[in-house]
Amino acid sequence: MEQKMTLQDTLDMLKKRKTHLDKIIAKLIYEAKVKKTSNDKLGALFCLKRKKLYESEIEKVNDHCRTLELQITTQQFEKCKKNEIAHEKIVFDIFSNKKTKN
Repeated sequence: MEQKMTLQDTLDMLKKRKTHLDKIIAKLIYEAKVKKTSNDKLGALFCLKRKKLYESEIEKVNDHCRTLELQITTQQFEKCKKNEIAHEKIVFDIFSNKKTKN
């Protein structure tokens, strides 16, 4: 359970990171537009190159988020499976006790 919370915390942190990167990208697009209107094409080009770097960082964050979500889902499935097995064992013990009493 403790590890699941850690995975969830990491997932939340990565989502915040993605939001932050989205804000940076929006700012870079605005800067590129301003620089283009002021005839600074080279500055606008550099802004767009940095934007592309941040977009690749977002892709990495998204991939990591998918991996963490898969791990969390797998842990939840394993927990449910353990509970199901424990429940079946209890039911089996109850029925076996009833048969031995009769």
